[in-house]
Amino acid sequence: MKLFRRKKLLHRLLVIALLVALLPLAIAGFYFIHNATKELEAAAQQKLKNQAALLATVLSEQYLAKWNEFLLTLQGAYSHSRNLAFCQKLIKNSLRDTPAYVAIQRVEFFSGPSYHTGRIVYESPNYRHFFRSNAVQRFLKSITGQNQSHSFLLSHVYYSSLDSCPYALFTRLPSGSYSGQDFFVLILNLVPVMKGLHDYATQQGWKTKFLVWDSLQQPVSIPGRLSFHNEIQQRKHVVFSAPAVSAPFSTYRFKSATGQIWLGALANVSTSSQWKLTVEMSRQQAIRAISNLWVKFWLLIVFGILIALSGALYYWKKIADPIERFTKSATEIARGNFSQRVEVDSNDEIGRLAKIFNYMVEELRRLHNMNLNKIISERAKTQTIIRNIADGVIVTDVQDRIVLVNNAIEQWFNIRESQLLEKSINEVIGNVELLKLLEEVKETRLESTFTREISLQLPQQHDETVFQAKATRIYGREDELMGVVTVLRDITKEKEIDRMKTDLVSLVAHELRSPLTSISGFAELLLETAATNNNIAEYVRIIKQESDRLAALVNKFLDLARIEAGRIDFKPAKINLNELVESLLYFANLQAQEKDTKIDVYLPPKAVTAYVDEKMISEVILNLLSNAVKYSPPHSKVALYLKELNDKEVVLQVVDNGYGIAKAHLDRIFEKFYRIKEAEELREERGTGLGLALVKQIVELHHGRIEVESEVGKGSIFRVILPKNLPQEQSTIDVEYKLIEDSQGNS
Repeated sequence: MKLFRRKKLLHRLLVIALLVALLPLAIAGFYFIHNATKELEAAAQQKLKNQAALLATVLSEQYLAKWNEFLLTLQGAYSHSRNLAFCQKLIKNSLRDTPAYVAIQRVEFFSGPSYHTGRIVYESPNYRHFFRSNAVQRFLKSITGQNQSHSFLLSHVYYSSLDSCPYALFTRLPSGSYSGQDFFVLILNLVPVMKGLHDYATQQGWKTKFLVWDSLQQPVSIPGRLSFHNEIQQRKHVVFSAPAVSAPFSTYRFKSATGQIWLGALANVSTSSQWKLTVEMSRQQAIRAISNLWVKFWLLIVFGILIALSGALYYWKKIADPIERFTKSATEIARGNFSQRVEVDSNDEIGRLAKIFNYMVEELRRLHNMNLNKIISERAKTQTIIRNIADGVIVTDVQDRIVLVNNAIEQWFNIRESQLLEKSINEVIGNVELLKLLEEVKETRLESTFTREISLQLPQQHDETVFQAKATRIYGREDELMGVVTVLRDITKEKEIDRMKTDLVSLVAHELRSPLTSISGFAELLLETAATNNNIAEYVRIIKQESDRLAALVNKFLDLARIEAGRIDFKPAKINLNELVESLLYFANLQAQEKDTKIDVYLPPKAVTAYVDEKMISEVILNLLSNAVKYSPPHSKVALYLKELNDKEVVLQVVDNGYGIAKAHLDRIFEKFYRIKEAEELREERGTGLGLALVKQIVELHHGRIEVESEVGKGSIFRVILPKNLPQEQSTIDVEYKLIEDSQGNS
């Protein structure tokens, strides 16, 4: 069995060899035997036809012709002498041991025209009375319906009620009209006739069976001689329903109830009688010679199988041994051992393959050495670049263990890389925001970069250092997650400059607020008093509109400054977001109607709730809807979707088919004062660049995140993801929150 284990090539070779060797042999053998069987059947049926013709000739010439000749002599004597006594003497002198005459049991004379009474001219001592009184009369009356071309008439078979022997009536038909003619009728015992036919068949050496059928299609049965013909009715149906039954000779075949197939031939006994004779033999007997052919055929098949197996095993050894050496050498080469060579001495295809294989191994060894040097060089170059860039680089695996850090990290944390490897990043840095960033990157299956600002207390530093952390996933060969690479950029100075800018803007906003309040108030008074003067009313309306816009801008400055400074009254509560969205639609539709823009809202049937500050989230929703309407062409559609993202988060999504945002601007649209000025349609829209910055600050205050997808000319999707519940400490912030008034501004 060990030979056949894992030998798929051997199995295939054996199958192919067997198919190649045996399939043509089997097809040819079956075809030859099939044709031989058909030829033997045809020969057997021809033989049966010849035998049936011979037996019919014997019955016709040795019996029917003798009886006809006997009656011709008897009728001639009676016509000449008109004396029955003379006829009786003639009969006694004529009947000898001739088989045809032995069958004559009785001779009766009937004179026309009535044929009611017959006179017995001769009767054999062995004759048994069995006929009814009118049997012969009915036979004679049937003469009038006979064809005048017939020379004699033979009745159907009668069976004696005494000994069941078959009898028949025979008479000679005169020429001319039958009416009023005198007839001699022979009563024949058919047992000697059937025995005579049987003896003839035995003398000829025939092994076939024959039957004689009368004019009523009944077989002539000798008691004890029809044991093999138990299916007479089935044979009768087949024999006499054949299309060629009226022909002098025909053949047939049928299947018995036992399943045995019989071949047969039918012959007419004579043209003057309606009797027929059939000869039969079993198909198995007819094709007995085929059995020897089958034995030889199967012996040839077995011999072919042995030859095929021997050849297959021989050639398998010739092929498998070199392949085994190829396999072992290839395995060693795959492990990096390029010193392996395949030794094959033959000059056939395997030998040429071995030479090519050895040449290939030599080339692989040379290329491997070249690639190895190149890989080492590239790796050294990459490591040099990573280690010397100004930003800090940290590579962690899926368990957050440190795999690689560069020089910047070593300098910032005053520790060597060898001391950090295989340690958890939580042990080294331990910043909550950084750990959340890493978890978010690993859990989210998006091939994008995640950004977050974190503050770290570095060794030998009194103040915290602010970093911009960017993290992305690292994939293996089969797209499996290998780890996360995080880049830390020191943005402390940028944050300080931004804080100074915010303070300056806040100061300017505070200083502008009081004059704006006065301008707005006096504008309202002027509107009331100048109602009769259209020009003054228009000027005052413009003053009022612009002062309101400037006041809204100042409020945004102050709101943003308060959030960044942590001086805002943050009051989260469990809010039904479905109801909140519906309550804000009125204000959003006011702006949308100016541009004939339709806002579609898709809310889930079940209410979506979350712990949020209602005023702040309202500001987020209105700001996103306002931007979607503002930066979409007239007659557009804006859609707002609200749904539960999972058990812990909900998502608000605003979709428009507006101008879209180029990919280069997507990372900066949440910066303060950042506006896209490249597109002409965007330059026409007035804005400060503070709306999305305020939205981002509010979302992050709720420990959520905001995402954007956009394509120029196709529109944008802004997605706000909020947690359903806030951390406990978040609700403890207690600072004043005002969108319109600021206590410091009024002091």
